[in-house]
Amino acid sequence: MSVVVVVADPEGAEGLLRWGARVARHKKLPLKVMCVERGLPTRVPEALTAEQVEDEGWFVRSVLQATKRAGLESFEFLALRNANPPRAVIAYTDAGKVSVLVAADDGNSTTRNLATRLGERLIKLARCAVLLVDLGTSEGEEAKRIVVTAGDAYGRAALREAGGLLDEDGVLVPLVVTPPYNAAAESQASEEVELAIREAGLEPSERIQPMAVVSGQSTRTIARVSRGADLLLIGGTSSRSIGPQRSTPACGRGGSLGTAIAVIRPKRTGRVRAWSRQLERMFAWSPALLTTDLIDVFDRLLAGASMTADVLVLLCLAAAIATLGLLQDSTAVVIGAMVVAPLMVPLIAAGLSLVQGNAQLY
Repeated sequence: MSVVVVVADPEGAEGLLRWGARVARHKKLPLKVMCVERGLPTRVPEALTAEQVEDEGWFVRSVLQATKRAGLESFEFLALRNANPPRAVIAYTDAGKVSVLVAADDGNSTTRNLATRLGERLIKLARCAVLLVDLGTSEGEEAKRIVVTAGDAYGRAALREAGGLLDEDGVLVPLVVTPPYNAAAESQASEEVELAIREAGLEPSERIQPMAVVSGQSTRTIARVSRGADLLLIGGTSSRSIGPQRSTPACGRGGSLGTAIAVIRPKRTGRVRAWSRQLERMFAWSPALLTTDLIDVFDRLLAGASMTADVLVLLCLAAAIATLGLLQDSTAVVIGAMVVAPLMVPLIAAGLSLVQGNAQLY
């Protein structure tokens, strides 16, 4: 087994290689650096020596220089060229003994560059574990403080891996952000972060500083806690969690979070049938809601379903319009009253509350 760092863009490769080297040290596995280019003629992954790299193009030589600046000493250098790089890399991981793929991704689904598109395909389709890293303004030189969102199963899996990425004197911050559902939300958040630490197999120590926060703005809260950290690690199955965090102003000030952000997806376990994998490939690019998006939907429905003065005024106006429509025997006016009535959001909230069994929302 090995750890493979996939480099599709020499810019920022130095920091990506440093994080890949940390993963390899943590796993105690050999490190491979793979240069990936889109184009023809097709070139299967092949190992290159330093002398052979001198005869390669600018891209391959630049990546080799980045390995030297990153301080890598023992690694295997590979080069790949294909018209469909994601498929070629996935085929390599399926055929070879790859434990973890490390790649770059900025979480921006509108970006057309190869590095971002490659990262999204890998985390969706590769069988092995995948770590996508957006360096931000960091270079990956230190790992003194790592913040891990540990609020779900993927977050707990990320927490298990985070300890191995820390420097010897580093601090790990397991973070759970809970919306203010009820008065017991704070105690529930504290219990959840303690459970996440236990399930990750971590022993309480000075290096572990758990944090439980009750907030309706989870993305802003995570950005505020992560400000000044060397890495924000998120467990998930898509790179879309990077974009919202990167664009969120930290601590209420202008600018965006400059901390390195990474999304880790554990290895897919169990046997996957051929038809199941084909369906997964077909729907790999379908939109999916993140945990933060689900929380935002709940908050919006809760606010929209509340009986406020605005709602009462609109209901009275709708009732008046409907009365006029009935008196005039006008179907159009009655339909207009239905449009004015603010009942759509409460009806959606009622449906969601019945599905969830959530009396507060109902």
